[in-house]
Amino acid sequence: MTVTAIIFDVGGVLAHPGAGQFPETFFGGQDKDSDHPWHRLERGELTMAQAMPLLDMPPGPARPPRPYTLDEEYLELAEQLAHAGFKLALCTNTPREAAPLWQALYPWAEVFDVIVRSCDVGARKPDVRMVGAALEKLGSPPAETLFVDDLPANRESAGTLGVTTVAGGGPDGIARIRELTGVGPDAPRKAVGPRGPRRPPVRDHGDRLLVDVLFEPEHMADPYPLLHELRETAPLHQLAGNPIWYATRYEDCRQVLRQPGFVKVTEYLALDFVTAEPVPPPPSGMVLPLAFIDPPEHTPVRRVMNSGFTRRRMDGLRPWLQGLATKIVGTALSGGPVDVVEAISYPLAMQVICDIVGVPEADRHDFRTLMRDASVIFEPGLPPQRTFEAVTAILEMTEYFTELGDAQDGLLRDLLHEARAAGDVSDDDVIANITFLFFAGFETVAHLISTTMFLMSTHPEQYALLAASPELAAQAAQEVSRFHSPVQTNSRIASHDLELAGTPIPAGNVVVTMLGAANRDPAAFPDPDRFDIARNGPPALAFGGGIHYCLGARLALLEATAVLESIVEAGIREIAQSQADWKHAIVLRGFEKLVLTFS
Repeated sequence: MTVTAIIFDVGGVLAHPGAGQFPETFFGGQDKDSDHPWHRLERGELTMAQAMPLLDMPPGPARPPRPYTLDEEYLELAEQLAHAGFKLALCTNTPREAAPLWQALYPWAEVFDVIVRSCDVGARKPDVRMVGAALEKLGSPPAETLFVDDLPANRESAGTLGVTTVAGGGPDGIARIRELTGVGPDAPRKAVGPRGPRRPPVRDHGDRLLVDVLFEPEHMADPYPLLHELRETAPLHQLAGNPIWYATRYEDCRQVLRQPGFVKVTEYLALDFVTAEPVPPPPSGMVLPLAFIDPPEHTPVRRVMNSGFTRRRMDGLRPWLQGLATKIVGTALSGGPVDVVEAISYPLAMQVICDIVGVPEADRHDFRTLMRDASVIFEPGLPPQRTFEAVTAILEMTEYFTELGDAQDGLLRDLLHEARAAGDVSDDDVIANITFLFFAGFETVAHLISTTMFLMSTHPEQYALLAASPELAAQAAQEVSRFHSPVQTNSRIASHDLELAGTPIPAGNVVVTMLGAANRDPAAFPDPDRFDIARNGPPALAFGGGIHYCLGARLALLEATAVLESIVEAGIREIAQSQADWKHAIVLRGFEKLVLTFS
């Protein structure tokens, strides 16, 4: 026979889902279509949030779905077929929100001419409409087309359309495809792009600026010239024509963060703010922290959490913070060049949060790794394995704090008692927010401390001013948070059709506030690229705004202030930079390594 096209299944052929996590009844039968909730989910009739209560969930604590693994032998074959000129298609049953679990693994569109998903067609295999849609888009005659699938029912139905079927999922399938196509094991492969973070397509200059800011390593140290150009040419930019908008002006960002119509949760699918792909919901039973909920659920939880972060309580920590910073800084400065990330920033941030919350000394050893793994969850376009590791780390921390409960003096005990007295906030709500505070606050504070010392090394005249006027330390910490915001983006969803800066924002669209750009807006901050520890002006947006303003903002600034005061008190007159390696991240901005010499 003559073969001109091949249609591949994904799950079970080109990639394999994590096995053993869910019972067979969770997915419904594989040999026919039905009204089972998973089948309805794959047909796009339900969202994941609607389907989860109807599914046969496994017992035990919440867990994220295990990521797919690629079948490298089948991918090699597909690349060889593409190089040889065969037309290729993917034809797979997949829920819209679960599709990133496999789509994010590989640049499929560079090899496969057509991608047919059940959630887009409104039908699922073995319904012949799926294979029919692939044939139509390929434009290939059935008699010249191979259909490769691991399930007999799918192959049987596809065969009724006149295609030649191949049992996929093993080496026999690869051998049969090679036999029918004449493409041997040593045939050349089509070159494909890297399997790293997914990038949106670039359609115009605004897209180019944004993609360079978000992804290109050469702009990590100083993205602000590109952000200035974006603000001047496209201050509210729609990325790649997707329902994702990027705001770069201070006033626009401030409005998004404060206006009630821009929310965290809607009935629309949550979208990744870079790829615009639907984001899988959190594992069933996982309680969300304040940063991901809206009123009215948000209001009582925020009230309880606020009780632990009053100005009076935070200011009462000043002497203790100063003593702790003096001890850590003194130890770090006793030798030569210092990696301040490892010697000052992380140790201080770790001890502060653990002491405040009430984590026993013996339990702290593993927290550093857990917190760093968990903080990755904020980054868009993550590979599924990184998402799995991040959610797993969050769940492990949640389980730890659940077991710890009110057994130790500290913030966790105080908040649990406050919630129980209030009566409208659960222990789980408190623990979800303490967990969030740990991994989000820890990483943000550590970045702020490192960046503070970095800017003192790159602006010696400002450090000289601080050394002469130590009372400027708190103001200097504020200016650091503006000049190099440790959090670069924040996002909201339009709850209904809205308007921003004269531009219609349809319901369900995402608006990303580029906080780093907003904090360098000359309309709000004159001479914005000048680092000035005596600057006065509007508050920076580094810690967000509105009802979602960061709970730990004051604590973070107090820690950075204490470090500055400790360095000055140690008699340091000059800070020189030896090595400064920025982390490659989109949301949380900071250093992987920062080596400074203090003299």
